[in-house]
Amino acid sequence: QWGGKRPILSAPVERVSDLYGIVHTISPDRFGIFFGYGVRYCNGRQVGVAGPDGTTKKVWDFKGKSNLPELRQRLGWFCLRRTKREVLKELPALQRQVVDFEVPPKHRISVNARLVGDKRQMRMALDAAADGKMKSVLELIRGHLEEGQRVVVGTYRRAVCEKMADVLGETAPTKFIHGGIPIPRRQKIIDSLKNTEGACCLVANIDCTSTGIDLTFANIGVIAELVWEPRELVQWESRMHRFGASTTDPVLIQYTIARGTGDELILQAVIAKLDNFLDL
Repeated sequence: QWGGKRPILSAPVERVSDLYGIVHTISPDRFGIFFGYGVRYCNGRQVGVAGPDGTTKKVWDFKGKSNLPELRQRLGWFCLRRTKREVLKELPALQRQVVDFEVPPKHRISVNARLVGDKRQMRMALDAAADGKMKSVLELIRGHLEEGQRVVVGTYRRAVCEKMADVLGETAPTKFIHGGIPIPRRQKIIDSLKNTEGACCLVANIDCTSTGIDLTFANIGVIAELVWEPRELVQWESRMHRFGASTTDPVLIQYTIARGTGDELILQAVIAKLDNFLDL
C-alpha cells in the first residue's frame, strides 16, 4: 500500500527485473542501483556470449529470480498483493495441457536465432503453424462441445476467429469477439452465451479478452494461435480461473502446438515465464 490507502503494482510482470523501474520510481532509495537489485533478486550472474568475430565476452544476465521471500517482504512497504498461490484453495483447480499435432511440411518455418529476433518473421511462422494445425484443433474443440462442455478459444487473427466460429457453430451455439467488435458489445455477447444451457463456444482474439472480461462461464480454454507475450496468456487464463468464479468446476487450458514449427519455441518461452506470475 502507498499511504495506507490504495494498492498499486496490480499489473503482472514477466520477470523480476521488470519490477525495478516501478519500485525505483516509487521509492528511489529502497533498492539502490539496479546492479545490486539484479544480483540479489534476479539471480544476476555473468555468462559468456559469442561475438560476431568469434570471440567470447562476459555479460551480466538478470533474467532469473532469487531470494523472492525477502523481495516480497520488502515490497510489502508499498505493495499489497494476493498471489494466485495464496488463493488457489479458493479457486477452481486449473490444469494446463499441451496438445501437439503433426502438420504438413509447407506449414513449417525453420526456427533459428534470426527468426526469434524478427517479430514479423516470427508472426509469419506462427500463422503458418496455426493454418497447418487448424483442422486438428477444430476436431479437438468439436469433441469438447459434443461432450457438453463450454469452451473459449483463443486466436490472434480476426479472419481465423470468424472462420472458426462459423465452423464450430454447426456443433453448438458459438459467438466470436475480435477488435472489430465495439467494446460495449463484447460483454453482451459473452452474457448471451452465459445464459445458454449446455454446450457453447466463444472464439475470441486473445488481446480482446485478456482483461476486463468475465469468461467464467467456460471450463475449457483452447489456445488455437499462440502469442509471444506470456502476460497476455496468463491474463486470458485468469478470465476463466479467478477468485469469485461462478463455478467450482476445474478449468482446463489447452495449448495446441504444431510440431517442428515456431509454436514449439514460443511454448518453451511461455512455460518458463508463467511460473513467475505465481511465485512473485
